Amino acid sequence: MSSVPQPPLEAIERNCPSCIRERNQWVAWKYVERGGKPTKAPINPHNGSLASSTDAATWGTFAEAIEACRRNASLAGVGFVFTADDPYCGVDLDDSVDESTEQLKPWAQQIVDRLDSYTEISPSSSGLKVFIKANKPGSRCRKAYEDGEVEIYDRDRFFTVTGNRLPSIPSEVNVRQESLEAVYSQVFGNDEPGTSATPSASRGPQPSDSGSVSLSDDEIIDLACKRRSTGMKFQALWNGDWNAHFNSASEADSSIVFTLAYFTKDAAQIDRIFRRSQLMRDKWDQKHGSESYGQRTIAKALSKVTKQYEPKKKRPATPKQGSQPPANLGFPKAAIDWDFKSDQTENAMAVEFIDGNQTKLRYVPSWKKWLAWDGKRWKVDVDQSRTTRLARRLVRNYWDRLLAIQTEKKQKEWADFCRWANRKTTIENVVSLARCDARTTIDHELLNQNTYFLNLQNGTLDLSTWEFRDHRQTDSITQIANVAYEPKAQCPKWRAFIDLIFGSDDEAKRYIQALLGYSCSGDVGEHILPICYGSGANGKSTLWNAIVELLGDYAMLAPSKLLLGTTNEHDTVIASLYQRRLVAISEPDEGSKLREARVKELTGDEQITARRMREDYWSFRRTHKFWLSTNHLPQINGTDEGIWRRIKLIPFRVDLRLVTEPIPDYHKLLVGEEGSGILNWLLDGFKDWRANGFIEPKSVIEETKSYRGSSDELGRFISDCCEVSPELVASSSELFEAYRNWGGQQSQTRFSTSMQSRFNCATRTFGRYRNKRVFEGCALSKVDEME
Repeated sequence: MSSVPQPPLEAIERNCPSCIRERNQWVAWKYVERGGKPTKAPINPHNGSLASSTDAATWGTFAEAIEACRRNASLAGVGFVFTADDPYCGVDLDDSVDESTEQLKPWAQQIVDRLDSYTEISPSSSGLKVFIKANKPGSRCRKAYEDGEVEIYDRDRFFTVTGNRLPSIPSEVNVRQESLEAVYSQVFGNDEPGTSATPSASRGPQPSDSGSVSLSDDEIIDLACKRRSTGMKFQALWNGDWNAHFNSASEADSSIVFTLAYFTKDAAQIDRIFRRSQLMRDKWDQKHGSESYGQRTIAKALSKVTKQYEPKKKRPATPKQGSQPPANLGFPKAAIDWDFKSDQTENAMAVEFIDGNQTKLRYVPSWKKWLAWDGKRWKVDVDQSRTTRLARRLVRNYWDRLLAIQTEKKQKEWADFCRWANRKTTIENVVSLARCDARTTIDHELLNQNTYFLNLQNGTLDLSTWEFRDHRQTDSITQIANVAYEPKAQCPKWRAFIDLIFGSDDEAKRYIQALLGYSCSGDVGEHILPICYGSGANGKSTLWNAIVELLGDYAMLAPSKLLLGTTNEHDTVIASLYQRRLVAISEPDEGSKLREARVKELTGDEQITARRMREDYWSFRRTHKFWLSTNHLPQINGTDEGIWRRIKLIPFRVDLRLVTEPIPDYHKLLVGEEGSGILNWLLDGFKDWRANGFIEPKSVIEETKSYRGSSDELGRFISDCCEVSPELVASSSELFEAYRNWGGQQSQTRFSTSMQSRFNCATRTFGRYRNKRVFEGCALSKVDEME
């Protein structure tokens, strides 16, 4: 069967977005006959057998899929598999190209414009495939639309990848959740299977008629936390800690829902409250038949829990004859109506503590830390001192309430309570109990969600819209730079410094400005590792120290062993990368080896998992860009594109000692005098990147190419010790022995893998190398091959 002509593999390698290329979710594919029709079948790139879009063991890397196509002419191309664990979604627009005009049909053009992400022409040349970052909002996948067909998948399917990118369309995969929801609604409407087209059908559980709701969500949560028998367990489950009570999270879900069903018979309210808990996850909305897991759990609880919470009725107090209640002396009414028997507890104090501080504090369960609002951002209360001070203020103020108490007996009782409340252990317990208050609890994933917000000393700048506004608590930002935004500020000394270190290389000046500007954002679409290289006294340290000083919380200086050497860095160092945007690693030791796997891990699209001291493991999305500054280039043994595509070697060639007098701590002078102007210079670089991408200067291209050539240890061994010709052959063992004698450092497994990328590997059945593993196409120099 003849296949449809495909774009060359080089086009796929050149145009395929880097974010999906880095994932190990690639297959090859070919046409097979099924039911008399040609069908695209996924092929395992390792062994050529059929692959499955639901079995990761049958997938490979991008490079492996490409190489499989080069080895096997029957394969038509490569494909990317969508999974539930990745952030990607594919939109397939079949029959979307008008054959007579070769132009997009209007309905397809509208969808492509709305999604505005990487789009390529399908193998048939009559359709399009759009790659976006989003979750499919419903269960429908496929529908005839206009005079074509639309398919949408975000898991368990593979898309062929041609590299035949649609002109004037973004080259990378963009976040498009809202756009996808609009397209999904436009194509599928309200015809979700198993639902009616009424608006209420998609809102989850609806209020039942079995009971009226008289309590707010916060009141129910508070009552559940205070229950004498189950309150502590509810608090633990609410914060996601179920291991001590149940064998599975599903059992914990039921416990929470059954408790809520005692306080309200409103299914919608139970659903709303559960979604605020730390147990909330994707499973809650997964459908099995016509109902979701959450709907079934709530329905079961409402059918089993028949009792209904009833608030206790308080007997009205009867004042003594002739006595009048005290006037309100400026204290809260709750202070005067204080119930001495029920409210003199740590739990009641914890509720009051949050009553007065819910706009000042947040608690992050996964970090086990409080955040305190300082007027500009939510700052981590590392030693809990700010939170404890607020709690101490609360209990100290209890003494003032004595003025509002008229009877001597109650005054004495209140004084005893005040002394107990001001004890160290009581204050600590109040702060501990306050952690479960839903009004202040926040998941770390809800912090710093907008990666284009740059928080500055006088406000927050949105790098996507250039809106500058006052600091807002609702932005949930924890970071801040050490500079104010002054749009008209200039930086003549800084520009003169840049001119000094790069001389007449205007291309390099523009490139470094764009790179540093890009590093001010949380965008990580560019998978790069700039290496600034040059002998001492060339301005590298001044440059990095100035930018790190200016960016404040958004930047850090990291130890070299994070990316170099052989020692694993502790998870606390990995956790310190959270919400950094520029991470500078300076002056590694001579002869250090780049940890290539770690570089790929920490500069890829996968979430990073780490922990700080006395924390559980937690995951976060990458926002950082590494910068390496060195006098000695690190060793790079890998030859694959995955590592070298990232490397950008920027030469620093000017010895400043020959052209100017050194100024101690010059970076502090620059930031102190021209900080706002330097920020504007960085923002100009960011705008240049957004408009034009990175335009690599000739100096960077040449230096990187030379660096790669000098780092190819295996290539040097072959050049020094081997002859290369199609008729030559040598055993793997004799080549490896010669390689180690030559001084090679790779293990036998690594050596064999590297050789296979250059020569064909086989097992001989005859001659000198019978039953031995050999490499065809090379032999040791001055050795006659006897077959």
